[in-house]
Amino acid sequence: MTDELAWALHRLALALFEVDLAVARRLGVSSVEYTAIKHVAMSDRPVGPGEIAQLVGVSSGSATELVDRLQRVGHVHRRPDPHDGRRRVVHLTPTTVRRLETELRAASVGVGELADELPPELTRSLTDVLGRLSGRLTDWARTASRPHGGVR
Repeated sequence: MTDELAWALHRLALALFEVDLAVARRLGVSSVEYTAIKHVAMSDRPVGPGEIAQLVGVSSGSATELVDRLQRVGHVHRRPDPHDGRRRVVHLTPTTVRRLETELRAASVGVGELADELPPELTRSLTDVLGRLSGRLTDWARTASRPHGGVR
């Protein structure tokens, strides 16, 4: 049963990857640029170019160039970090926030239709389980991406 759940999650991840590629095309950005946009949008804390480098798997110089490109085309802007005046953080422009919300809402229509078919308690349980799985998978990925899988 565990393997079935894991493979179902991998199939879901591939479907979400296809959604991300489609949204990236609609926003006129590369998949790496879109990944940066999505990380900034989904983060619960300010994100700087250094964090973007780690999150999308590029060097800090490449991340700075990526943020420069996104700023030139009007998707992001940099602001001073309110907690550290030496640091700059990346914010989405209001136009990009609206466009991203519109695109992701359109892509999620099928999710809403399926949720409407399910009992509310099952939808709440699935939301909880998916949130917990996301946290565990993110923790694993961040550990695994360190040299030697986090072992020193």
